[in-house]
Parts: sequence; structure tokens; C-alpha cells
Amino acid sequence: MDDFKTLILCADDFGLSAGVSAGILHLVRKQRLSAVSCMLNAPDFTTSAHELSTFKNNVQIGLHFNLTEGSFFSDSNITCFGLNELLIKTHLGLISSSLIRAEFNAQLDGFIDVMGCLPDFIDGHQHVHQFPGIRSVLFEVYEKRLRAEGTSIRSTYPAISLPPYQLKAQILSLTGGKKLQQQLNKRQINHNDYFSGIYDFAPGTNYRELFRQWLAGAKSNTLLMCHPGEGIDLEDPIRHTRNKELAYLLSDEFIHDCEEFGVSLATGPVTR
Repeated sequence: MDDFKTLILCADDFGLSAGVSAGILHLVRKQRLSAVSCMLNAPDFTTSAHELSTFKNNVQIGLHFNLTEGSFFSDSNITCFGLNELLIKTHLGLISSSLIRAEFNAQLDGFIDVMGCLPDFIDGHQHVHQFPGIRSVLFEVYEKRLRAEGTSIRSTYPAISLPPYQLKAQILSLTGGKKLQQQLNKRQINHNDYFSGIYDFAPGTNYRELFRQWLAGAKSNTLLMCHPGEGIDLEDPIRHTRNKELAYLLSDEFIHDCEEFGVSLATGPVTR
């Protein structure tokens, strides 16, 4: 097939645990990813970040803004929000902008300190960057610190979703995805045109079958999120699917499937 579609395959949650970081690094070494999204306030980030930084000319590396796992990066005495708590508070206007601003700047500073550069892109763990009250802070800091470097922001809308997961895609849209995408267009901020990779992380999932359907529906400049990892962290609710994702993305079947559906992976750093 002559006309290939370019897909941005992004592994989320780097730093969440040693197993997650190890799995992602394995894929980076094999050139099976376009991008890696880093959790600054996660247990393994500091340990594994140096090795990842050696690949910054081969893969895009971004900030996975985290407000729902562990403690705040800016103050370890502040426990992160529960996802439902954060969702309710942001939509009711009960979130402190100064708190979010301080934490975002702290995570951004931490990324720069470790990686020696600004992130290629910004997104959010559990997509919190698109929630009202948080996205306004994101845009404020973006204009001050990131626009000049052409940093992109992940958009979760419009989603190329499979029928069993349409409701999850609609929830992403309603909780801020559509409004974020509208603002990204209005403000002329770099972002992906389409979003994919949505499913329920059920232990019995046939990941290759899902991935082939995502490849079939993908258009150029689609960002497809994935969550690979090694080992079994009993506290990780999606530990079973992390192993399945890693095995598939390392397999020959992954390469063959991309070729069959005319998909090539975006590689290298963002051109600025």
C-alpha cells in the first residue's frame, strides 16, 4: 500500500511503577512507539527517567499531568484527588486555580530539571487536563511558558471509538474533550486531529483484535493511547491488560497489522 496514514502511538503512565517504566523503555528501544507520557509524581519516574531522556531524539516525550495518583509533586503532604471528586469539583467550580497552577508549574519544572528540555506535549492522567478549571490553568501556563516552543496538547475529541466503548468516548467529550478541542483550534495550539485507544481494560480483552479495529478506522494524525507494562503490580487495576498490550506491541503481528492497514508510526521529536 503506497498511501500510509501516520499514527501517533503514545504510551502513558511512564514512572507509575518499575514494571510500567521497564515495559515502555523496552518498546522505545525497539522503536515501537511515537511518544511517551511521563508522570512526574509517580514512584518510579526519577529512577527511570534518565534512560528515557537518552531517547529524546527518537521519541516524543511529554508531561502526563497527574492529579489523581499519589501526592502532589509540589507538596508531598497534599494527597491527590480521587477522580470522581476532581470531576465534581471542577464542574461545580470548586477547584482552587492557585493550587492547580502551582502543581502544574511544579510538574513542568520537574520535567525540565530531569529531561533538560520542555515537554514535546502535554496531556493528563485520566485526561484531567481537559476538565473545566484545569484547562483554563493549562492555557494560562501554556501562553507563558510553552507556546514559543510549539508544545502540543493532547485532544481526546473527536474519538475514533469502537461500538462497545461509545459511551466512554461520549463521557470524554462531555467532561471537557469537545470544549478543549474547540479552544485548541481557536487558540491555534498544536494538537492531534483524532483520538483512539479507548476500551475498558477488561482482563479478558483480545488486545490485538481491538488494535486491528483501531488501525482500520485510523486517519492521519490520530493519537492512539496505550498502557503497556511488565510484571504484575497488585495495586494496579489494569495490570493484566498492560502485559497484553506490551506483548502485542513487541510482536511481529503488530508490524504486520500496521502494514496491512497502511499505518506508519510518527517518530522522532516534534519539529519546532
